[in-house]
Amino acid sequence: MASRTPEVVGSLHRELSIPEQHRQVSLSIWNETPSWYVIHTKPHVEERVTTHLSLRCPAIESFLPKIEIVRRHARRRVARLEPMFPSYLFVWMPLTAATWTAVRWAPGSRRLLGDGERPIAVPDGLVDAIRERLEPLGFVRVGLNLDAGARVRVKSGPFAGLEGIFERPASRQDRVRVLLEMLGTVAPLEIEVFQLEKV
Repeated sequence: MASRTPEVVGSLHRELSIPEQHRQVSLSIWNETPSWYVIHTKPHVEERVTTHLSLRCPAIESFLPKIEIVRRHARRRVARLEPMFPSYLFVWMPLTAATWTAVRWAPGSRRLLGDGERPIAVPDGLVDAIRERLEPLGFVRVGLNLDAGARVRVKSGPFAGLEGIFERPASRQDRVRVLLEMLGTVAPLEIEVFQLEKV
């Protein structure tokens, strides 16, 4: 009977039992030293895989970095947290038969990223850099980090395409004051920062 997910790594013989498969690959890929690896998941199930692994295999620590995405819905702005890397999550674990099996059979898991023969560990520094970026909110909030006097362009709305000069943040959250250049004159305008881009 075919497995319900693709093999985690390599091309193991499907006619062999799981213990026999483990014995075949144990000399080449097992490593008791924990490292960061990346799991490729099915779309939109990263949280489910994370929860499953935390309940079923305490030796695996999952890390799913998130980013704030702002979208327009029914004439209002809605912010949601979504995976920074859709369909991927990081796991800190030793590469053993137990963790390999836990990842392989986690609902929604497709495979560990590797070179076709073995999983490839992610440099610790990469995960540390992502974690630093998440501070202090616990997720990434995208902003323009504009300085007064910076040139900007409106991306959406009735003033789309017009350029101007960033003046300062406005009193309301996520709104900024921009001096737009229109019809040969400069007009002040309050606009959501998400509607702007640097020129």
